[in-house]
Amino acid sequence: MNCVYCEKKATTNDHIPPKGLFSKPYPENMITVPCCSDCNNLFSKDDQYFVTMLSLRDDVKNNPTIIANMPKIKRTFQKIEATGFTNKIRSGLHKRNIITHSGLLIPNMDAMYYDDKRILKVVDRILHGLIIGIFNDYDKKQTVIIPIERIKSTDLKGMNFVFNQLLPAVEKKDVFIVGNGDVFAFQVVRPANNTKSYLWKMYFYKVVVYLGIAIPEVIKTTNSVL
Repeated sequence: MNCVYCEKKATTNDHIPPKGLFSKPYPENMITVPCCSDCNNLFSKDDQYFVTMLSLRDDVKNNPTIIANMPKIKRTFQKIEATGFTNKIRSGLHKRNIITHSGLLIPNMDAMYYDDKRILKVVDRILHGLIIGIFNDYDKKQTVIIPIERIKSTDLKGMNFVFNQLLPAVEKKDVFIVGNGDVFAFQVVRPANNTKSYLWKMYFYKVVVYLGIAIPEVIKTTNSVL
């Protein structure tokens, strides 16, 4: 079997999503795809960054898995070889005023800048892994990953169908959970006229939500698929 990322001979498995998000004992229904050791090693630093940044969010601090993993996260910062990694995260610390979902203003809160492209790169790989791991669909896809909180402010030409019809449809689908659902869950819908296209809604620690849109690479525009 070949690596799903580079087509070299697979020598291991890549966990979808990264195994570091979970705490022991690991769920029995974790999703994996065949992977070579080179790709697996290449992903490790981005995965560590992804896991760490999600774990430091204020809205996940009471999640049982976050609480269980916090000693491991702290050890990450204490390792000598992680000095550059630690400095990069510390450089993003700052104070800002926070407005809660209910409209309450909380002044001078601790906040953190993060590498958005690096985060979305990992979510994109998770999306590809789900397509292969769940549907066994190895065809190359064009993808768009969107944090759910940015949908209203994101200008995506040709995506009106996605948000007007597919998004309500995906929210009616059953939720597939890995383990007990504390760490990762997802919903997926495929347009009836093109089963090679997908809209995924992915939940990390129940509160961090991303949409993943995937269409066949041979299709030039979203409108021609959807």
